Amino acid sequence: MVIAASPVSSLMPSFIPGEASPLELPSREVQAVVADLLSSWQNGRALWERRRGHRQTLEATVRLTPLDDADQPVADAMTVTTRDISPAGFSFIHPAPLAFRKVRAEFLHPDGQTSILPARLTWCRYRGLGRYESGGQFLACP
Repeated sequence: MVIAASPVSSLMPSFIPGEASPLELPSREVQAVVADLLSSWQNGRALWERRRGHRQTLEATVRLTPLDDADQPVADAMTVTTRDISPAGFSFIHPAPLAFRKVRAEFLHPDGQTSILPARLTWCRYRGLGRYESGGQFLACP
């Protein structure tokens, strides 16, 4: 079972059981995935703020798979739309409250490659009319 992405650059390894865990993914590799996503989808404005990393608007489709503490799927994957992304995490829009905290986020690049990053969801806001916004931190970031 592949836990992390098909490579998008020479920096992005695939993770196979018995090898390094996605939780051990070095921060520079998470930054490489985020940089690749942003260069591919560059159409938004950049935001600088007090967060741990530079956050940039990114509207992209992402598949979220809920995980248990052993990194095993516990429910069907759902498709969400991102709002923004940084080397530390991302935020997204979804239609219903989420009952899970840990996810595997599959980012599809315009060239067809997929990057998979583990994340812990840290917040959720109701935005009205059946619309929620949530965000989380990539688990590989320090």
